[in-house]
Amino acid sequence: MTEELDTSWFDLKNYEVLKTLSIDEWAEVLSTRYHNYDSLIELDRPWRLGKLPNSFLLARATRVKKGIVINDKKNDAHLTYKVESILKGNSFSTVSVNSLSSYELAQLAVDNNLSQVWEACKHMRELEANLYDNDSDLIPNTNLTDIALTPHDDNIRQHLDTSYPLAYVAIDLYATDEQIKEDFNHWLTNYRREVKHQSPKRLFKQADFDRWIRYSVIPYLDLTFIAKIEGKTITQNKMAHMIFPEEYEVDIVGRLRQVTIPMAEKLIGNKTHEALSAQSVFEKTIRKS
Repeated sequence: MTEELDTSWFDLKNYEVLKTLSIDEWAEVLSTRYHNYDSLIELDRPWRLGKLPNSFLLARATRVKKGIVINDKKNDAHLTYKVESILKGNSFSTVSVNSLSSYELAQLAVDNNLSQVWEACKHMRELEANLYDNDSDLIPNTNLTDIALTPHDDNIRQHLDTSYPLAYVAIDLYATDEQIKEDFNHWLTNYRREVKHQSPKRLFKQADFDRWIRYSVIPYLDLTFIAKIEGKTITQNKMAHMIFPEEYEVDIVGRLRQVTIPMAEKLIGNKTHEALSAQSVFEKTIRKS
């Protein structure tokens, strides 16, 4: 029988600081929790086989037990670099939509990890070169032509990095602004659905942060993380009473199951910290048309 988690380290008062956090600090808090859970996925085997977690995971657990810790200097330096890169760039540069530079294109073109993609492109070039050559014995390879005609960022996700966050598009500047905007909205909606890469449809507001606090999302994530690291158990009933103390007229276990857990899984699964970081840079670099 699995031993019960020792929760003597847990103090809900350590999370009071969440009420005062900026959007940058919320991004860091969620980023820390995301990487905690990502580490569990990457290093799942040790405790499944009954071995002790490695020192890297134990260090993360120690930090979690201290409550909310914000590394201001690291966060500020990274944010400042991003903001300055946008402000010093072209007048049309933004944090979420930008033109692809020749250097970035060259970097994509020399990626040796996409050899199958380059082979497919070579095959397409040979097909086009022999299109009107009746004597050519080159036989089209459907698998290769399909790869060559697939959006490049989708090929990267399929053959190299499943979490690749960028998408490359071509815009016909002869089209009217109205058409381009309508077409882009159509592309964005359907492309997100196609590649299963969903993000919030609107900017985050204080009401969102207040909701995460109200439903104790961060305390839930921390308790669950420590339990997995230490190979211990904590019942939902005990956890609910720890993160929703002195709430006697509410089904707190039901709230945990129906609201807190789904909300936490969505925040981590959708990499909400990345959206928060992007929004922070957007707010600091927004230009009037």
